[in-house]
Amino acid sequence: MMSGAGNMAVDFSQFPGPRARVPQWLPAPPVPRATPAQKSDTRKGPKMTSGIWIPLDRESVAEKLMIGLLVVGAAIGIAYGFSSLLDFVQGWAGVSLGISNLVQ
Repeated sequence: MMSGAGNMAVDFSQFPGPRARVPQWLPAPPVPRATPAQKSDTRKGPKMTSGIWIPLDRESVAEKLMIGLLVVGAAIGIAYGFSSLLDFVQGWAGVSLGISNLVQ
């Protein structure tokens, strides 16, 4: 770029021309091969795998009751929302009329 007071000229000789060399990309790295599964030692007995969910036989009665209440509460919430939606749709003509009167 050329310097000067008020001179905004750009020196294009520093930029590559239209026939500039296109960069070449490196090839993708090789994909690692899957190794065959190793045989487990059956003498140790079955391993206890840890998971997020506790098996049903280890759940207490209080946990089963709480999950039941949660499911019932969710069903009631969905039904209430659907009922409110139906009430809103039935009164839509009145809402539309009220908005049109407000705008005018």
